[in-house]
Amino acid sequence: MNALKWNLLTRRGGGYAIRVYIPSDLQHLHTTASGKPKLEIVRGLKTKDRREAQTKAVALLPELTAVVYQLPDAKAFKVRPRTKKVAVYSDDPAERFEDKPKPSGFVHVVDDQHPALDQEVEKIAAVHGDETARKWMERAIGKVTLASAPDEYKEHCDRRGITDQRTRKKRLRHQAEFAEWYEVEDAKLRDISFLDATTYIDDLLDRGQAPKTVIDKVSSLGTLWQWALPLGLAQMNPWRGHKIKAEQNLQKRAFEPAEIAKLRTHERLLKEPKHIDLVILLLFVGCRIEELCSLRVEQVTKTSKGKITGLIVKDGKRGKGTKDWFPVVATDALEILERRIKGKAPTDMVFDELTPGAQGYSHNVAKTLRAAVRDALGLPASGAAEVDNHSFRRTHATAAENAQLMPHEIDRLQRRVTGSIAGDVYSSGPVAKEKAKLQKRVTNKLLERYWK
Repeated sequence: MNALKWNLLTRRGGGYAIRVYIPSDLQHLHTTASGKPKLEIVRGLKTKDRREAQTKAVALLPELTAVVYQLPDAKAFKVRPRTKKVAVYSDDPAERFEDKPKPSGFVHVVDDQHPALDQEVEKIAAVHGDETARKWMERAIGKVTLASAPDEYKEHCDRRGITDQRTRKKRLRHQAEFAEWYEVEDAKLRDISFLDATTYIDDLLDRGQAPKTVIDKVSSLGTLWQWALPLGLAQMNPWRGHKIKAEQNLQKRAFEPAEIAKLRTHERLLKEPKHIDLVILLLFVGCRIEELCSLRVEQVTKTSKGKITGLIVKDGKRGKGTKDWFPVVATDALEILERRIKGKAPTDMVFDELTPGAQGYSHNVAKTLRAAVRDALGLPASGAAEVDNHSFRRTHATAAENAQLMPHEIDRLQRRVTGSIAGDVYSSGPVAKEKAKLQKRVTNKLLERYWK
């Protein structure tokens, strides 16, 4: 089974897809509605980030290969991996070879405990040849390669409920990236040496990836090898013992008024409505970027007369599973929300142009917003910086301090301490009114010092 030729396609709207070319000898297996042979298969990757698209494409290749060759799902025949040698049969089923040289026309099969698997291997070999049958069988009996190991590890995590979905996706992405970089088909985990790991780490750093990011990727790979060790799939963990010097910890800070002025007028931010809208909402509401990006229309609260009063945020990176209410007072912020929810259904996204990534709806836009902010302020495109996307929230907190709010009031307003939705929104009691008053004081200070 030869490796399929493929490339990335840019779709209308900026998203990416993978295009796999069907070999000429297999095109008769794939026909259009009119009966003509198909030349290619295209699958959308649901991302506008090229690097992420490359990773997703590599992860999707095994599935598309099975589609092109019309192979049955190997997992349906999967048996427990065995330590004894797999028997080798020649064309004559009566003749068994254990340690003898492989005869011409041989087909690998497991022993007679799994006749369904044997029959399927023989059928695949008859159509596609011995090599394709051998590779399919290796997958079925659990022979794990560097390319297939991330999926095996993910299944293990899914069965055991280990780590949350977001972390699993991130680790799988990091592990697939390394398999793509290594570029050796059918490489095993035990083939990777400490020197290979060192070379990969150096390459990541040479490409300008932040040390913190590299450390995160090494951790994901180390976790994969740690899972593989007791299964006998690896003899050592090559990702242990690497010293990666982290970036100097710069003290993160709020924006200065002059910096906010630059952001408001910078061309790169203004030409992307989602960027300037996020800047304004992050500054005047005080919530986190993921909480804003994942908003649905039904989370925007209104009075009985239809006037917007605030936002119910949930599923943020902190306080996941909890809900809280943020009052919205600033005119510019209210206008953005009015425009973005107009004519939409309750379950529609407020920022409907965002494509979710491994880190949620903010995954891709957080990167582009950070890049635009650095460009506007003349900061280096990569590396440590004193300001980031969270600096909008810090600026909101600084304005709250200047407005003489007490520390517990700032914590309550910024959701560091979660409260009661019923007390905030679904009653006319003092909690919601008090929070709105606090937000108005902060908004006035922001307008006075930063916005005017």
